[in-house]
Amino acid sequence: MGISPTNAETPVDSAVESFRYDAFISYRHVEPDRRWAKWLHASLETYRVPKQLVRQRGVARRIKRVFRDEEELPASADLNAEIETALRESRFLIVVCSPRVVQSQWVNKEVLRFREMGRHDRILALLIEGEPSDSFPPALREIRRKITDESGMEREQIEEVEPLAADVRPTRHEARGHLGRMARLRLVACVLGCRFDDLRQREQERRTRRIARLGMAASLLLFIMAALTAFALLQRQKSVMLADKNGKLAADNGALAAQKGNLADDLRHTLSETDARIGHLLMEQRRDDEALPFEARALEEEASNLAAVADSVAMLQRHHSLLLLFRHQANVIAAAFAPDCARLVTAGADKTAQIWDARTGEPLGAPIRHENAVLFVSFSPDGTRILTGGYDSAARM
Repeated sequence: MGISPTNAETPVDSAVESFRYDAFISYRHVEPDRRWAKWLHASLETYRVPKQLVRQRGVARRIKRVFRDEEELPASADLNAEIETALRESRFLIVVCSPRVVQSQWVNKEVLRFREMGRHDRILALLIEGEPSDSFPPALREIRRKITDESGMEREQIEEVEPLAADVRPTRHEARGHLGRMARLRLVACVLGCRFDDLRQREQERRTRRIARLGMAASLLLFIMAALTAFALLQRQKSVMLADKNGKLAADNGALAAQKGNLADDLRHTLSETDARIGHLLMEQRRDDEALPFEARALEEEASNLAAVADSVAMLQRHHSLLLLFRHQANVIAAAFAPDCARLVTAGADKTAQIWDARTGEPLGAPIRHENAVLFVSFSPDGTRILTGGYDSAARM
């Protein structure tokens, strides 16, 4: 027995009927039949018909309710009242078919009862295993009618039928996921009364749009990740450059300190030689009036050289002092040197004033604290006292 492709629209009754369920799922309560029944239940109730098909064909947006019993039927010769009621209130009957379902008398009785209600054209099948001849229940393959022949004898007439079916049996050329999607579309098309080809085409268009949107989202995500990676690399490069710059500055400070030490040694050596020269000139000073001016001029020249060296050292010391840092916890607002220029006092927005060694940059003593930012600092003329003033309306000496 072949499988009907279900391309044509499913016939419906001319009379207006009201049903509680759009479909009734009949299956044998063993695995994997139960698993396929659960899948079918969820697939039908969660499927949303493409909006374009709803607008153009007037098809319902979705299948509303599907009935599936959870427990095995009681050991009784008749179907129980709940199943009877559910069958009566269902527009379609869908049978999960496998070689195991043929052995279930309850599935066969459900099909027979549905046929007795006059709904032969609303019985569908989902073939999950085996061949149709081995997997369809007897009531699904044939219709039995009692007729009276010309001689007046009553006999049973058997009519072979081919139910509308969807096939999910695995094949070499089609993936199980694709087979499941096609089976769901076939059954949805039958239940909603639309053409399978129309539904499949609209579903394919919807999947194409969905894949396109996912592709755009993935591209945007990749772009953002690339931008973040580039930003991280740029920040790392800046950090390396800053570290190199700091290292070079530290090396320059070391070289400047070494140069300062060399100049100080040269100055001490020059002073020693000058003192010796002056002593020698004083001891050997001649009484000759003509020689005295000559020696005096030589001494003045030595003093001039010494002053030039001292100016160079002072300039180097001033240049080096610019490299010293006197840090507060907040902005520095004011600063003042002591009369001897050996100390420095600074005022900051961190509510403190601090005395520093102007040569080394080291703090001298504990900070002078105010209750608010310190605005003004000054040494006394003799360098023994310090006056500070701040936002706390207080001046301290």
